Amino acid sequence: MADLLLNSAVAAGAGEWKARAAGIYAVVADGTWGGTTLTLEYKGPKGNAVAITGVSISANGLVTVTLPAGQYRAVLTGGAAMNLSVALIQAGNS
Repeated sequence: MADLLLNSAVAAGAGEWKARAAGIYAVVADGTWGGTTLTLEYKGPKGNAVAITGVSISANGLVTVTLPAGQYRAVLTGGAAMNLSVALIQAGNS
């Protein structure tokens, strides 16, 4: 199941939190980067954003990661003009 985490033609920032089941996921990013870096965050038990280690993309690409059930969002930092689509696609069960 694919879920669009972010579709951005604006400045750097964070997408909305999206609930996902536990599993193996592909984080897919495609578009114009303008020096931007994409990371993925997990909403911790106290509601704080926690960075997902190993998910940092700065050009069109795909990263696979095993995630626990929870809420996730894409975060864009740095850079100038960008137009990105970021999807979280379940690739298997953990």
